[in-house]
Order: sequence, then C-alpha cells, then structure tokens
Amino acid sequence: MMYSQLLELAVDLPSLDIPDVYSTVIPSPNAHTPVNRFQFHILQPLSSSLTFPTAPTSLSTAPPSATYNLCDLSKAPIPPASYLQSLKKHLLNSSAEDRLSFRSVRNPANVKELLPLWVLTVWEEVSQLADAQDKWKASYSWVRSLQDTRQASDHTAATFAHLEVLGWKSPISLYGLRGMTNLSLAQFLHDDRVNEDAIDLMSRFLAANPTLPDDTLILDLRLSRFISTQDHTSRRTPPHIRELEERIRHAAALYFPMFYKEYEHWIAFKVDLLRRKVMYGMFNDRSRLRCVVTLLTADSMGKSLTKPKGFITALLRWLSLCCGSEFTFIGKKLPVGSQRDVTSCGFFAINAISHSVFDTALLTHVNIRENRLQWFNDLCDAIAQPVIHSHSSPNVSVAKHIQYIGRVRSGAGHLL
Repeated sequence: MMYSQLLELAVDLPSLDIPDVYSTVIPSPNAHTPVNRFQFHILQPLSSSLTFPTAPTSLSTAPPSATYNLCDLSKAPIPPASYLQSLKKHLLNSSAEDRLSFRSVRNPANVKELLPLWVLTVWEEVSQLADAQDKWKASYSWVRSLQDTRQASDHTAATFAHLEVLGWKSPISLYGLRGMTNLSLAQFLHDDRVNEDAIDLMSRFLAANPTLPDDTLILDLRLSRFISTQDHTSRRTPPHIRELEERIRHAAALYFPMFYKEYEHWIAFKVDLLRRKVMYGMFNDRSRLRCVVTLLTADSMGKSLTKPKGFITALLRWLSLCCGSEFTFIGKKLPVGSQRDVTSCGFFAINAISHSVFDTALLTHVNIRENRLQWFNDLCDAIAQPVIHSHSSPNVSVAKHIQYIGRVRSGAGHLL
C-alpha cells in the first residue's frame, strides 16, 4: 500500500489528532514551496528494516509514557507502511476503542516506552511527504535526462523554469477542478501511465479552447464513470449529467476519454450527433424522426483490443434515453496515433480527440516524451494564468487563455 493511501484508514478519534503544541514536529514544507527546493527538503528517514510487533500487542490501554523524548522521536526513522497500516486497521475494531497508546520498540533500551497515538498521524504525514518528494525527484531527474535529446531539448528549459516557481502541492484552481494539487502534474514528467487526474486536466484544457465550436462538447471522465457505474433509468442522476443531457440535445459532436479497465488502457470516444432531417409529410412531429447517430471509438494499440461491449451497450442506451432516438455503433473509426509502449495510452487518447476537433497532428511514439513535456508546460502556463471558465458555457473566449493555448505542439499540432 502506498503511504499516500494510509489516511484512508484513519479513524476519527481525538487521540489521533496532533496537539497544536506539537504541530512543529512535522517537518512539513509549505505547499507553495517550489519543486526545485522541495526535492531537497530534509525529511525524517523511513525505515523498513526494523522488526515490529503485531498490532494487538503494540496497542495499549495505558496512557502514554511521561518519559518519551519528543525530540529523539522526530529524528529517528519512522516505521514501514505495513506497520502503520496494521495499527490503523486494528484501531478500527470496536475492541480497540479504549486504546490510548502504542508500544515503541525502536529504542532497545526502553522497550516498554508507550507513545501517544497521534504519533501515528505524524508518521503518516511524514511518509506522505517522503512519497511526494520521491515523485518530484524522479520527475526532475527524468527532465534532466532529456536535456540533450534532439526531440525534447527545446522544451526542457521551459520545464525547469516552471519547476523553479511551481508549488509542489499548491491547489489547482483551474477549470472548476476541486481537490487536485500540483502534485498531480509530476506524473507528466516520467514514462509511466498517467492517472485520472491527468486525463481530467487534459480533457478540460481542450474543452476550454476558445476555438472549440459551439456545437462540440469535450468532456472529462465524469461521463464514462457515470455510464460505467450508474443505473441510467434511475431518477438519481447527478446534476452535471442532467445538465449534459440538456446540452447534447443541441450539440453536433461529443468527445470524452474512458479507462478500459479490462486492458488498463485509455481510449477515446466520439459521438457524432447528426442533425435530424425533416421530411415533407402529414406528420411533422420531429421528436418521432429517427436520429442517425454514429459512435466512434479510438484506441492506440491497433487491433489487439476488443471493444468494451458492456460500456458501449450502456452508452447507447443512455444516449437513446437522452435524445429519444436510436444510436448506431460503427466501430473503430476515430483516427489515433501509433503507440509502441504500454504506458502512453492516455496521451494518445487525448491526442485523438485533439486531432479530430482541432486538426492537430497525430501523436507518434517518436515524440511522446516531447508531448509529455509540452502538456506539463501548457498546464503550468494555464495555472499561472487562470481561465475564467464555466462548464455550463464551456466555449468562453478569454484573452489570457489564448496566450498559452496557441502554442505549437510537435506531435500534438496547433490548437488554434
């Protein structure tokens, strides 16, 4: 389990809250500390070599020892994630409600030393800091490795300039996103697969392009999540989906990404909403006319993947309910670049949308790293120059947005 996931096991117990008087124990840098300084911040070391007792024998109903040395505690290596996890899980048990402390075995001379439970919170937060620091260090090293490459060297200078001012965990106030921080940007600067945060950022970046046609919608992952998990006949439709259902009745095209869990692969969808044709006749009820709509899918791994039948069936059903007309699936027709690795699918999926809507060049395996750098730089520019953007009116033209969205992208084309 990742250190960053340990807080999910947290228990709402006062004994786990760090007392204000001891808040300085956590060597926590400000979230706005620039990345290039944060990566050198000295943190409490982590240790996986120590032997710890099981959770039941570690926890105690006795109060914490009055003799534990807080200063030594803040400098000593913190326990491994498995130990912290086991203690937190055991605290979830009803029989552990009266636990007041836990036994520390890190000091062989004093094996009976009992520590307050809030020390677990300290260790967790330090662990998360270390995890974030490792991510940014790896990203920084990745950019440095590209400095002298022919394809990416032109972009690394801008990336390093951003890393000098970008807060390592500053909140991202962009495109109405909530709960996301700059730490999500670190994943653009390595060769691994990007997660949902990155896909949402790129999708909303494209949707905020002031040249996006008024009758075209580009959505983030909320739609594919809804299609995958909800009962579309239920009356409990989320507000943003109800709003979308109204908007697509007046749109010509709809684009969105989707994570194909079976293959752990990002793919892109296009819904082509053709205009209804009115024919001369005695009956002139347009709501009864057949709406010939095509659904296009794109994936970047060629013919090796089978289509997500369950998702497509659910999507067709939702579209039919929304528009009161049938939709037809025509297969793999949305152009997409040629991917030669197993981790860059997110960028190829987003590029497929950008190519179809803005006529950008299709991405290739040759310039995938350059594309990652360009996305990082463009998103940093967007964060530095916030866009006034409403998702109910996604095509608002903002002068500041034009300053960065018009950048020429090798492998991603020109957005304007």
